[in-house]
Amino acid sequence: MEITVIGANGFVGSAVAQTLQEISDSRLNTPSKIQLNLNDSRTYSIILDSTVIICCAETSIESKIEFFEFCLEHGLIIIESSADPEIIEALSKHFKRKKMTKGALILGMGIFPGLSNLLVKKVTKHYPQAKDISIFISMSPFSGAGLTTIKLMVDALARPPIQIINGKGKVLDGSLMRFPVWLPESQMLAGSLCLGTVKTYLQPRPGILIPVLSVFKKLGLFRSKFVQKIFRTIFGFLRGTLFSKVPTNISIEVIDNETNKSLGQLVASDGLLLGSQIIAASTIALNGMQKTGVFYPDEMFEIDDFLTMSKKFGFVDWKLTKVISF
Repeated sequence: MEITVIGANGFVGSAVAQTLQEISDSRLNTPSKIQLNLNDSRTYSIILDSTVIICCAETSIESKIEFFEFCLEHGLIIIESSADPEIIEALSKHFKRKKMTKGALILGMGIFPGLSNLLVKKVTKHYPQAKDISIFISMSPFSGAGLTTIKLMVDALARPPIQIINGKGKVLDGSLMRFPVWLPESQMLAGSLCLGTVKTYLQPRPGILIPVLSVFKKLGLFRSKFVQKIFRTIFGFLRGTLFSKVPTNISIEVIDNETNKSLGQLVASDGLLLGSQIIAASTIALNGMQKTGVFYPDEMFEIDDFLTMSKKFGFVDWKLTKVISF
């Protein structure tokens, strides 16, 4: 198998490429090696010997659509790692309108979305009456991250927190204790798992950050391009320089809103690195796959398979806790 990683010089892409070199015998390509340019369709044919394309590049939706159409027409498998809800929504709508007979596109692979989707899939299998859930993502901004992750973080603060509530997209009001953000899991899981309500929250650590960010949001300060630029600069310094070597401990918890019970939790010692490792491991899970079409992670994978592979390959420490069974 031949794998091409696009965006292999970035924070996520470089970790994906490194992991593939460690766990796979597949031939690995990067755009710098094969002179691929997503903005120039004349270079696309260079990837035709590949079986799997992993896209970790930050580029326009238009160029991704053009490149992905080329790949799918030639029967390739694409793993898209973007966590941007607007990108996932646009790609999903565009390609699900098409009647695809070749190739496969997997959207939102990583830790969240990605493992978060698989966690929800697992806990709702154990507790099928849960159709109204919340997902809480907890992490500290005082840890390392790449420029794309920093941009996504600021964009999440600035966007209206659109959620799927009773099957419809609505803007959810926050509070001093809960900070709702628009994450792609809300629309993804409402569709793939037929959940009526999926709310997504960011719980930054330390907890004092929640009321501070909530006040900024309430006052509409995040809508200001100037304020967004300030936060990008601050987070860029904190996550890209000062704490660049500090692992990002991430917790993902699923709550049943009707009973307020925790259905399950994923805890990772270095969540961003784990996301990259899971993207790489998904190429092994896909080996021999015959499906064609557009898929979300929970339509393709099981979280237990990634737990097994993580132990086998020595990935960063992560575990599932509180997964209940009835």
